[in-house]
Amino acid sequence: MRRQKLATMVMAVALLLPCLGAVSVYAGPVSSATDIGPLEPLASDGPLDPGTTEEDGAGRTALEHNVISVLDTTAPVPDPGPDRAEDQNTVVLLDGSASSDNVGIVRYEWTFVHDIEGVTLEGVTASYTFTRPGVIDVTLRVWDAADNSAASTFELTIRDTEAPIAGMDIGSTLIVKGETAGWNAIGSTDNVGIVKYTWTFEYDGRTVSLDGPAPTFEFEVAGEYEVTLTVEDAAGNTDSETFTLTVESHAWKWALLVIVLVCVAWVLSVLMRMRAGTKAAGKRDRED
Repeated sequence: MRRQKLATMVMAVALLLPCLGAVSVYAGPVSSATDIGPLEPLASDGPLDPGTTEEDGAGRTALEHNVISVLDTTAPVPDPGPDRAEDQNTVVLLDGSASSDNVGIVRYEWTFVHDIEGVTLEGVTASYTFTRPGVIDVTLRVWDAADNSAASTFELTIRDTEAPIAGMDIGSTLIVKGETAGWNAIGSTDNVGIVKYTWTFEYDGRTVSLDGPAPTFEFEVAGEYEVTLTVEDAAGNTDSETFTLTVESHAWKWALLVIVLVCVAWVLSVLMRMRAGTKAAGKRDRED
């Protein structure tokens, strides 16, 4: 009974597969699994017509059907890795080995824009040296043998490791007590931009800190001051430059003025005596 049901099921499959060909399936009566073996030579030459059957010499039935090709329509799954940060001017490794496909990936392509230029790299892994800091969207696209493709993007942050350069226009390095000194950091530069200017010096027993690219300060105490300019960029990189400012007292001006006045008075007295002597000598000559 079971063998008849099996034969009936196989026959039903044969009727549902018209126009199929090239593979023979055993469908004859069997007493157990060990009875299944190669078919005896069939009476007809060549393959059967699709959907037809024929018994071999052992009374087993051959069924002709087609082999169906199933197309791969499943796209691969790209995996470029998580968002991460790297230092500028170092070699960055891009790794897409975690990508997967139901059959297999045959091509990997990396694309991104760096320093306003488009870059394309090939391979499951690729490397690149990023010279400009910033945030870059890196896209990995993968293909399988059936030309199915998919893409995924991760965010790569390139850290700024280049320090700024401190530069200044300090004007005069000698002022008088009570005058206001002013400086300018116009000569400072950075590859991205300076965000902080700080001027520091010791004054009258305390530390003075001035902010901004062009501060001013009134010095009421004479002396020599080591003034340091420190510039900082957004990444925290810094650079410094120092100069010496001399603040002189008013006393020397008064002393100089006194000396000048004394010298002038002496010169005038000498000239007056000389003039008086000249007049006296002329009068004597006229009398003689």
